[in-house]
Amino acid sequence: MQLISILFVLILGFIKPQQAMQTEAEKIDKLIVYVQNLKGCSFIRNGSAYTPVEAADHLRLKLKKGAKKAATAQAFIDNLASYSSSSGEPYRIKYTDGKMYPIKPFLQRELIRIEHKSKPNASN
Repeated sequence: MQLISILFVLILGFIKPQQAMQTEAEKIDKLIVYVQNLKGCSFIRNGSAYTPVEAADHLRLKLKKGAKKAATAQAFIDNLASYSSSSGEPYRIKYTDGKMYPIKPFLQRELIRIEHKSKPNASN
């Protein structure tokens, strides 16, 4: 019995604290901050251009209203952050050169980066 107790204590010493892992809410918040901090672009929603700050505010509002559709960061991207719920049109990023791209791949790449950084052995 004493050997089992010693092994248990040793194993616990190697387990990383739970706080090292990010919650889905923290990942979603980081995605929104990523949008807010993008420079040199505007966000096209239903044919109108918005600043990164306005886009981030809109995503926060959508999250507040549709939290049930965002149980995970990927669900947030898929269900709320990639398209207009009123028109179904995809949100786009427009650069100063006029080129536009759907926002979904940008958010997916950023989520991969966020999740990689949250791994215990990931280099930051």
